[in-house]
Amino acid sequence: MVIMAAFGAAAPSAVAGFGGGVLVLPVFAAIFGTRGAVAIMTVTQPASNGSRVWFNRPRSSGVWWASSALRLVFESW
Repeated sequence: MVIMAAFGAAAPSAVAGFGGGVLVLPVFAAIFGTRGAVAIMTVTQPASNGSRVWFNRPRSSGVWWASSALRLVFESW
C-alpha cells in the first residue's frame, strides 16, 4: 500500500515539480498514525531533497548553492 501510494504521488509530483509529500502524507497517516507519519516524513523529505541535489550536482554551481543557503539562513532571523 505504501509503495503504491509513493508511486501514485510520484507522477503528479514529477509533472508539477512539488507536492509529493503532501499527496502521500494522508496515506502514511492512515497506515502509521499521525505521529508515525510525521516522523517518517521528517526523515524522507530531506533524504529526497538531498538525493535530488546529489544527482543534479554536475549541473549546478556549488558556490551558488552555498551562498543561497547562507543568505536564506541569515534572512530568516
